Amino acid sequence: MLNATIRLGAEYYTPFYKPLSAGFLFSSHIAGCQSWTEGRFYANVKPTGWFGATINYGASTYGSSFGWMLNFHPKGFNFFIGSDHQFFTLTPQMVPVGKAAASVNVGFNVTFGS
Repeated sequence: MLNATIRLGAEYYTPFYKPLSAGFLFSSHIAGCQSWTEGRFYANVKPTGWFGATINYGASTYGSSFGWMLNFHPKGFNFFIGSDHQFFTLTPQMVPVGKAAASVNVGFNVTFGS
């Protein structure tokens, strides 16, 4: 049997500050006993043509998470850094504790075209 994934989302652009938007994304993966569901709220800000930032909070079958991303995209390339799992507790040796998973993603793209 093939598994199914349902995603429903909505985004609202604020009338008082056009570069700011907020939204919600619902995802449900239907796969028998491996099924999961997640709801994620987010806020985006794009104050210039070359920079954007976002924060998000999600609650799912497996718990909750807080995320963020910074995106620098001047003409010709794109650089981003972000994370969906945060660790807020550090030992004196700067070792994260209290979370089973933590991740930071970094990327660099070269763009072509207009």
